[in-house]
Amino acid sequence: LLGLPPILFPMHVVLLELIIDPTCSLVFESEPSEAEAMRQPPRPATEPLFGPAHVGIAVSQGTGVLIGVLGLYWWSLTMGGAPEPAARGAALVALIVANLVLALADAAVPGRLFSDRRPTYWFIVGVVALVLALVLGVPAVGSIFKIAMPDAGLLGLAVGIGVVAGGVWRSWTVVRSAAGRSVRLG
Repeated sequence: LLGLPPILFPMHVVLLELIIDPTCSLVFESEPSEAEAMRQPPRPATEPLFGPAHVGIAVSQGTGVLIGVLGLYWWSLTMGGAPEPAARGAALVALIVANLVLALADAAVPGRLFSDRRPTYWFIVGVVALVLALVLGVPAVGSIFKIAMPDAGLLGLAVGIGVVAGGVWRSWTVVRSAAGRSVRLG
């Protein structure tokens, strides 16, 4: 739509699925429940599992990540002077980081974002970092994925955009909560 080369190829989608699906399954499954969870009544049987508020939050989060990743890709190709494989590598890094940050932010109970009770999450982050280092750092592997290691500045920008795009929603809910207007999701 923007006249840019494709940002993702099928092998990128498979890599993302191999990262995102286990992350979500393992992180959310191992997340400790809220202390008062068993004292709250169950939701009414007529209430949908995912109501308009949940869908709105998911769309907002996805839109934020899309804007961040696509903006980075567009900028790095058109104004940043990065070659296509390096721009694609930066976009993939930003997308993976944003999804890891989203998993952490969405799973965390307010006030316990960096709890030491999340060894599964941090193990997954370590494995993902190793996989990214392999894919970006070994030219033969990078050529399979049609990506290359972005320069240090672009790589730092990709990580920063991933953190911001993935964490913007949590920041907003923390600010709202501090202002006494907590957003209740369930």
